[in-house]
Amino acid sequence: MSSFSLSTKFAAVCCLFVAAVISQGAVANNLQKSLLAKFSKEHSTRQNNGANQCFTAFNDSLPQSCNVTALLDLNPTSDLSDAQLAEINQAYSRNCISSCLDPFITFYRCINTANNVPSTTINFQTEFLQNGICGQESGDYCPVLIARQNRTNNAVFYQIDDACYFNAGIVCSSATSARCLNSLTRTASLIGCCARPYLGSGIDSCPGVNADPSCNSPANRVYPLATLSFVAVILLTFFF
Repeated sequence: MSSFSLSTKFAAVCCLFVAAVISQGAVANNLQKSLLAKFSKEHSTRQNNGANQCFTAFNDSLPQSCNVTALLDLNPTSDLSDAQLAEINQAYSRNCISSCLDPFITFYRCINTANNVPSTTINFQTEFLQNGICGQESGDYCPVLIARQNRTNNAVFYQIDDACYFNAGIVCSSATSARCLNSLTRTASLIGCCARPYLGSGIDSCPGVNADPSCNSPANRVYPLATLSFVAVILLTFFF
């Protein structure tokens, strides 16, 4: 089993690449300090220089009007009122726009490609960033919807942790228990199009579980081709 639960996934994934406050005028410095501290000492100088290229490109491409922290601050396990959740939805609406989200996804893919993170992990977490953060279901952004559902259905989310196996997303096989499949079915019905970016495309291998297509995201219209090309330019510039 995995130490995964829907109510903690948001914070867990975000902490992989943002641990410090991203403040206007100090984006590169704060991110660089927090992320480079996470890199293994075994990484070469070349890899660290590649990371610096990613930081520089991110800092240059992120508009000053964007507040990426607003997309990462919500703790889905918090006991928030409807009024507080409405305010958070408004913050998401201001920052879940292509000009803010695309540089962040580009940065994430760049830093992890330079760091030799497996492509399956990068793709799973990119889907989470695109559609798990900025996707919308029933008028709520996905993290807000999960926080809202967590108030009354947290047992359903935690049952996934107890009963299912994860490896860069849900993995089902002939050994998957009925308890796991039941929890996945209930979760998919509770959070709709938000389920797939949180659980992964492997949910399609789970018999009897019908997950909606991922929610639409403002980044979907221009990503991944433009972003992948941008990452390639950064890495080619660095290595050659």
